[in-house]
Amino acid sequence: KNLFMVGQLQTMLGNYDAAIVTLEKWISQVETPSPSSYYTLAVTYYQAERQAEALAPAKKAVELSVDTPREPWYRLLLSLHLERQEYDEALALLDDMILAYPKKAYWSQMAAIYSEKNNTARSLAVQQIAKMEGFLTESRDLMRVAQMLMVEGLPHQGAAVMKAGLEDGSIEPTQSAYQTYSDTLLQSREWALAVDPLDRRHHVAARRRRRQVVIVVSRLVGVEADLQTAVSQLAVAVPIDHGIGASERGPVPDHHAHRLPHERGPAGHAGSALHEDADR
Repeated sequence: KNLFMVGQLQTMLGNYDAAIVTLEKWISQVETPSPSSYYTLAVTYYQAERQAEALAPAKKAVELSVDTPREPWYRLLLSLHLERQEYDEALALLDDMILAYPKKAYWSQMAAIYSEKNNTARSLAVQQIAKMEGFLTESRDLMRVAQMLMVEGLPHQGAAVMKAGLEDGSIEPTQSAYQTYSDTLLQSREWALAVDPLDRRHHVAARRRRRQVVIVVSRLVGVEADLQTAVSQLAVAVPIDHGIGASERGPVPDHHAHRLPHERGPAGHAGSALHEDADR
């Protein structure tokens, strides 16, 4: 037990290679190692980036469990299988995981693996079961199911999914949703029924364009208002008829006072004496 605690402490300190040696030694000395000890060893191998060596203890942690294996043990083993692209082993494990811990993530992983194996029909079947079990409720998931039904030559079923989703609100009434609905109806040769979703799609597109115009106009109005405010503030701070710093320069100088006598202006200025002599 003390040896096992030392191994755990080494793992906590990040000394993974040393911890692996300690844990392996402890397991070899124990008559019946517990599943959790194998899981600890597998995690330590994983943290040491020795994934290939983590697989065997991860399997033992799951296999030796008397009761249902803990969910983290399943997840670690699943991750190792997926990293090694061992899809058949991953699918078998997911069967057990879905029964023990039914979650949307595991259904989605199973469907994704079948898609990776180019088995679209099985992937679609998994998603349909997940939908019936209440795990597929988001708009994008339901639309994906409808699109896959079209691909598999089942547009009537795809149209049923879209119709129900749009009516109960589980599918958002977007352009793409109405387009998908109309596509399923067109492939089902329901020409007349396809008109309504196409019309609704155009209305949604028009509303979206109007909103975009309103946003742009409101932004322009805001910019204009800001400019008018800025001009008003500038006019107060800088009087237009004097210019910047005019109040600090004092009175405007008389340029005539600095002219030479022959440059000065008409009578009334110093230059008028020259005109008087000429008259004389």
